[in-house]
Amino acid sequence: MAKLTLKNLSKNYGQVNVLNNINLDIEDCEFLVLVGPSGCGKSTLLRMIAGLETISGGELFIDDKLMNNVEARQRDIAMVFQSYALYPHMSVAQNIGFPLRIRGKSVDEIDIAVKRIAKIIGLDDILHRKPKELSGGQRQRVAMGRAIIRNPKVFLFDEPLSNLDAKLRAKMRLQIRDLHKLVSATSVYVTHDQIEAMTLADKVVLLNEGKIQQAGTPLELYECPKNIFVAGFIGSPEMNFFNGHIEIDKNIITYSGYSTSISINLGRNDSAKHLFFNISLKCNNLNLPLSYACATRAHASPDARCPGDTANAAGRG
Repeated sequence: MAKLTLKNLSKNYGQVNVLNNINLDIEDCEFLVLVGPSGCGKSTLLRMIAGLETISGGELFIDDKLMNNVEARQRDIAMVFQSYALYPHMSVAQNIGFPLRIRGKSVDEIDIAVKRIAKIIGLDDILHRKPKELSGGQRQRVAMGRAIIRNPKVFLFDEPLSNLDAKLRAKMRLQIRDLHKLVSATSVYVTHDQIEAMTLADKVVLLNEGKIQQAGTPLELYECPKNIFVAGFIGSPEMNFFNGHIEIDKNIITYSGYSTSISINLGRNDSAKHLFFNISLKCNNLNLPLSYACATRAHASPDARCPGDTANAAGRG
């Protein structure tokens, strides 16, 4: 597999800036999910990695090799699309084995590889069928099998589950995660569905308006949002936001008439960058030396999981 490095990657269409200074390190065998609202630039970024979109600025490396001007077919990348893109006149076996066929592999080599991959993706008993005889989930697995058989350096997924119903999406999420572990692949997965992002990813990158809002583990984005957008996007139901004023008097925090008692002296505990207490609120633009993250705890305490100051009070009920 491979490591991907994105340095100040940008994409412009004329005067319109779609992606702005994207910096990312995607480690070998890591499963990274790009998530964000429609129009945030996540699919464009994926296509730039694939070589289907030109790079306006910055550098893209795969295993320390500059890829900016390398053709898509020479990047050793496999991509699974939202549409399955199967050949309707070919059987499951022929669809899966097609990448090896165009590489000039022998019939025996292709047959052995197809049977091995079909067993991995659970389609070994329907290799004779045509795509029209398959369910949506089976078609998507054929598309994934066709990508896996190439043994590429990087797997790219562009919203592969969006055409499936909710129950099948949940099942396919588990299968994709299991396949990732089985083939030890470096994978980049695009989705607008935060459930997919939170359940599949080793690392989540949340994009908005062409910029990275936060990158980290799913738990880091959920528990320690860096800004209002991250806090409002991650989590269901959404976090509530209130404009208000906070006053701190000894160990009592008062917010818009509501108060709660906490167990430490905020004014003297300079090391407490993040505190947890049992109210549900979210305030921004606070001129405070500390950042308060609300959770369901009886008393406040310093928390080391959320490094840095954000000058926000963040809460989930």
